[in-house]
Formats: sequence, structure tokens, C-alpha cells
Amino acid sequence: KIGIRNGLLIKGKLDVMKENAKEGFALTSKGRFFLNDREGHFNRALHQDFVIVKPLPENQWGSPVGRRRLIHNINTEDLDESENVGPPVPSAVVVAITNQSRRIYVATLVDKPTLDERVINVVPMDPRIPKIRIQTKNWQKFQNKRLLVEIDNWDKNSTYPHGH
Repeated sequence: KIGIRNGLLIKGKLDVMKENAKEGFALTSKGRFFLNDREGHFNRALHQDFVIVKPLPENQWGSPVGRRRLIHNINTEDLDESENVGPPVPSAVVVAITNQSRRIYVATLVDKPTLDERVINVVPMDPRIPKIRIQTKNWQKFQNKRLLVEIDNWDKNSTYPHGH
């Protein structure tokens, strides 16, 4: 609360880009701030969550890439990361989630379980939402089906949120 009063932190709403789920903007009373989840700026916040962000200094601003580039069978050393990147824009990092917009998502099982057959990752139809990890005793019955999945929590050390 002190950081908000001092202007060091700002309340806003996370708007994840549909074209690139690793990028988004915090819409705040002081303008839009770019967030790059490749740098960990989302801090487990999801699309439409109400968040508190900390603006970054100008030397840490990022540049939105926009559309994802799908690249197959090429040497990653040959890529020019600066290509198709605009000028740096005001950026921020999520420091807290004040109100989660969690709801039920339509998802599908794409990958078969690897190590533990009781845990599967399902892919939501909304590309702005990450894969959701759910536990089940019989994952085969979920193949080629649409599932209604709700996010329960997202552990700090987990790549994906847990749901049911």
C-alpha cells in the first residue's frame, strides 16, 4: 500500500496479447506498461487478472515482438532477434495479483503424459492461457474431448498452474 501511495507501484489489469501469449500490457491509470513473460514479468498472473506492477527503469524497457514466429528446422544462432522489433516502450513487472480472473476454461488433451501417468497437461482453447496441469486416474478417456477445466492454484516453482 505504501508503494502505491508513493507512486512506486501501480494498480492495473493484465491484458495478454492474443497473437503472442508471452507478451501483454498492464492497463493502468498512468498508461500502458509492456510486460514480457519471457523475462518473467507476468509472475504467474493470467489474462484479465487485476495486478500491481512496478515500472522498470528506462534501460530495462522491452520491445513488443507481436506475432509469434514459428520456426522449424533452422539454426537458432542464425536468428537476428532485433529483426521486426520496434523501439523500447515503458515496461513493468507484476509484483502482486490483487484479484484473480480465474474461471472455467475449455481445454483439450494434446500431449500424452510422460513420466507420471496420473498428471496431464491440457491446452486451453484461449491461447492467452497457459497449459493447465490436472490429475486423473485414466487420462485415455480425455483424448479427443473438450474439457472444462478450472485453475486452482499456481505454485511458485511450477511451470504451469494446477487445476481440476
